[in-house]
Amino acid sequence: MSTIKWWINESYAKDDDCKGHRGEIVSLGKGAITSASNKHKIQGRSSTDDKLIGVHDTLPQVLWTECFTEAQGYHIDRNKVHQDNKSAQLMEVNGRLSAGKGMKHIKNRYFYVHDQVVQGNIDIVHSPADAPFPEDRMWADVLTKPKSGRIFWEDRSVQMNC
Repeated sequence: MSTIKWWINESYAKDDDCKGHRGEIVSLGKGAITSASNKHKIQGRSSTDDKLIGVHDTLPQVLWTECFTEAQGYHIDRNKVHQDNKSAQLMEVNGRLSAGKGMKHIKNRYFYVHDQVVQGNIDIVHSPADAPFPEDRMWADVLTKPKSGRIFWEDRSVQMNC
């Protein structure tokens, strides 16, 4: 089975203008093949907002990477998007059904992610930052917040496949 794995992580209101910051890492097997770090174009009202905005803004790249890889002659069975926020994950999978009163401000365009989940183009996977095994952790944490010590070295080893 061929799977493209994406780790997408955001930090809420990190910059001086209170906009979030997104980090993304892509893998086709072991180790990372590419990474990116970008500032959000709009402000989110919560960390859940920022997670939803981050996945929405990365989704065109996710779909393009699948199309490009298949155009090169490789078959892709799945796109897995790893996130560490359960609330955002539920909204992406269930759409408005998981949006409570505090999320009414989310615009419908961000439920494009939900549409892609329903169509089977992406799978949303929970990857907490504090998972016991480095392979299961949120890899993109290193792009949104500082790490040091054992956690840094373990994550570096997994990402570099060494």
